[in-house]
Amino acid sequence: MALGGFALSAAQGVAGFAESSRQASETNRNSYLQGIFNNIALAQTYNQISNQRVNERNSASDALFNDRLKATQVKATATAAADAAGVGGSQSFQNLLQDYSAQESRIEGNVARNYSITSDQLQSQAEAAYLGTSSRNMGLPRAAQPSPLSLGLRIAGAGMDAAGSFYQMRNASNPYSRTQVVS
Repeated sequence: MALGGFALSAAQGVAGFAESSRQASETNRNSYLQGIFNNIALAQTYNQISNQRVNERNSASDALFNDRLKATQVKATATAAADAAGVGGSQSFQNLLQDYSAQESRIEGNVARNYSITSDQLQSQAEAAYLGTSSRNMGLPRAAQPSPLSLGLRIAGAGMDAAGSFYQMRNASNPYSRTQVVS
């Protein structure tokens, strides 16, 4: 009877250990896979931000090119008209050309400033995406594998219980094992 109790307790300990180990492995595997999915989503976000940054840079470059082209055309037209009218060298004409140049510089400054602001916003989005993914990955559950030592102690405890039960049963059935006190 005691041996059967020991075997049952040991089997329960091994089964419990195996189940705990399986659950920990499954939790860790699921967390690992979720971390991979989070990192894939981060890479996709980085790719979108990178594409947007390239589009913004191309747009700013096109705007600057078109502005310079337009300014050059306006200056050339004004110079040709002023030369035809005989006022090409006048101070008022020189002031007009300087005004065109100042407008061109303001437009270039606005385009550069807008691109810089947009680029900073995209960088902030990339950093926020990284921090969000890192936070999600760090918050994934991690499970520790059960200790084989605890299994060994559980089995040893079951063995000691079985041995104690065996000795109690043996002593109970042995009439010579009882000590009687004589008064």
